[in-house]
Amino acid sequence: MALVFDTSLRDSYVAHARLVGPFNYLNADGQETGMMLGATKDTYAKISLLYDASGGAILQFVLEQRGIPLPPTYQILPDVDSIKTLDLIIVANPETATLLPIYMANGQNPQIIVPEGVRIKGASIPICNSYSVLII
Repeated sequence: MALVFDTSLRDSYVAHARLVGPFNYLNADGQETGMMLGATKDTYAKISLLYDASGGAILQFVLEQRGIPLPPTYQILPDVDSIKTLDLIIVANPETATLLPIYMANGQNPQIIVPEGVRIKGASIPICNSYSVLII
């Protein structure tokens, strides 16, 4: 699937992946599963469930542009064993050149990971012609 990120567009669009638990297969430091949108390995947005030995299950949002990563945003997921489905959502708004990462556990109470959204640099020129979705 390819999603166009063209700043001349007016309408937002949504990329959505549903992960189905249990997530007990994430049991070694650095293991992750999630959704990645990107044109190359150097220009992408990623939202994933990550195992961290010190904190257990953590949601991570990463944006990298032209090989330069922004500091990742992390959010601890309490009681990950009770999560049967985990929806990972990225809302792209070409008009404001922002990405809004959201998650929902068990289909309830959407939570915004970065409330102000993440602004794409160089918004007047599209970073790339399309993003492709890769489930990792």
